Amino acid sequence: MIADSEVTRLYGEIEVQAAVLTRNFELLRRRAAHPDELDRAEYLILRALTRLGPSSINELADTLGLDPSTIGRQVTALEDAGLAERSQDPQDRRRAIVASTAVGRRRMKLTSSRRTARTRDLLADWTPEELSALAEAFTRYNQAVAQRHLTDPTTGASGQSSSEDSTRRHHALT
Repeated sequence: MIADSEVTRLYGEIEVQAAVLTRNFELLRRRAAHPDELDRAEYLILRALTRLGPSSINELADTLGLDPSTIGRQVTALEDAGLAERSQDPQDRRRAIVASTAVGRRRMKLTSSRRTARTRDLLADWTPEELSALAEAFTRYNQAVAQRHLTDPTTGASGQSSSEDSTRRHHALT
């Protein structure tokens, strides 16, 4: 059995490594910047639309754990760039439905392909078992965040939501 002091030390180490990981992701993003590569917000919205299909602003906000007004501004930027388009919901004229354009889908796939290639290059000397362990650890971490912090679809409030709902939202991005 691990002593409480060791568990406390491990949480501290995880916190430090998470901060370094965040910095490293930003460093990699800046160094690999390519003019036609999507930024994080564009990529995640277009990836969600690829998985979910045409969706309302509220569905995207729920999936990404963001406020609908934030998603609305991001979708406007995607529209301005020709990466997404809004149309009126034929069943409820008050709702807009967002869909990726062919250009948006192509840019999302290109960004994904480049990011995967960079990851493959960075981790080329890792064993399949090590890659699997990292993928599992990231997945579990992201699921824990989703379960604790994604917007509750029944209330629109941030906070605890059901494990099933947060897992469904998380899988819309993977």
